[in-house]
Amino acid sequence: MANSFPQFPSGTVTVQPTSPADYANMSKNDLAIISAKADRKKFIAALDEGTLACLPGKDGMADTQAARNVVNRTTYHGSAQLLLKDFQKRNGFPTADFCTHDQMEKAAKFAGANTLYLKRGTRGITLNFQIAGEQKSVRLFNVAQIQNPKPVYAYAEHLAQTRENTLREKYGDRYRPARNNAGGPPVMCTTSEPSGYLGQYLAALSLGRPFKATQEQAAEFTQRAKDFIFEHNTQGHINPFNLNRLGSKASLYCKEFIPEIVRPSQGPEQRQRPAQRVAEPSTGR
Repeated sequence: MANSFPQFPSGTVTVQPTSPADYANMSKNDLAIISAKADRKKFIAALDEGTLACLPGKDGMADTQAARNVVNRTTYHGSAQLLLKDFQKRNGFPTADFCTHDQMEKAAKFAGANTLYLKRGTRGITLNFQIAGEQKSVRLFNVAQIQNPKPVYAYAEHLAQTRENTLREKYGDRYRPARNNAGGPPVMCTTSEPSGYLGQYLAALSLGRPFKATQEQAAEFTQRAKDFIFEHNTQGHINPFNLNRLGSKASLYCKEFIPEIVRPSQGPEQRQRPAQRVAEPSTGR
């Protein structure tokens, strides 16, 4: 399957823009490369500082409060999850609830207000991805950056109730609300291989469980993750999208790992997945 991220142009050096006009004249591919390098810099800084959400604290437990879109209630995955958590931590926001400006406007309309205002000096975070080979981006804001976020939560609850009513009407007596599977014993880290470590962390986050790793596992993961991110290709270049590749590999690992740790017929030793079973996915967003 084809790589879902723009290819780093072999032998070509991307010039860093210095003005708004430079940005306006750049291709989507070059803009994606610049954004990927900026994300890489933030990710590496969080690794070096020991503040990345997947790294354990002194008690061995990582931060598994998931970054999510508060309106559609989806949980972010892969590298996006870690970048949003880093954004939350660096700004001291109490929650990892995010929304787009468009969602803010719809929430305001739902509440009968003209608009919702961001706090003075607010800067959001941009996530970049691809759909059908076309580069896309979305800018997100933490709810703590909104002067009055209550209409956002009210709008989110309205959408959730509307979806449930639609499903009840469609399926009648056959409809069963989704069960809340949050909680359970900690997911114990069993590998420092980057995609496996992150995949197990994402599984814990998805299930609402704690994630526990040793300081030795975290240190080895940190070094191996750096090695992967700064790995040179056959042309001698570093692919600026290696972080995205790592996030995609971890997301696939997570998807395959979850059924193993929730399988009730097996004990904890059987549910933990050996690192050598990491799948080799295509690079997705």
